[in-house]
Amino acid sequence: MKTKFNVFGMCFDWRVLVGLVAIGIAIAILVPQLTLSALPLLLLAACPLSMFLMMAMMNRMDKDSMSATSHQSVSSLPTSIHLDRDAQLAQLREHLQQLQTQHEAIAHQINTLEQSEQRSSGSSSLKADYHSKE
Repeated sequence: MKTKFNVFGMCFDWRVLVGLVAIGIAIAILVPQLTLSALPLLLLAACPLSMFLMMAMMNRMDKDSMSATSHQSVSSLPTSIHLDRDAQLAQLREHLQQLQTQHEAIAHQINTLEQSEQRSSGSSSLKADYHSKE
């Protein structure tokens, strides 16, 4: 379902507009003498309220996706309810060993990249020194 639409190049959430129309109708019924003075305020409130609602929805979607990701990573552990305690421990230890191996490989790649960066910056400073002496 589409929750926003564009009016005059501005993006509004339909729920905000429906709420503002309802407030406008309530003001017109309850306090008719304030209807004309409340109309510009209601129109002015549409944009910030729409932005607030959209930000809240995006924040909720981010939280939902993060919780789904964390749930998925926990559920991907190689444990099974059907295995006994010793078999589960063995699987978890094997998984931990695999993760430690991956960690070491990543640390090695980082060190290699940092060393090559230091060498390239060192050689460029040597070249700069050489050219400044000429």
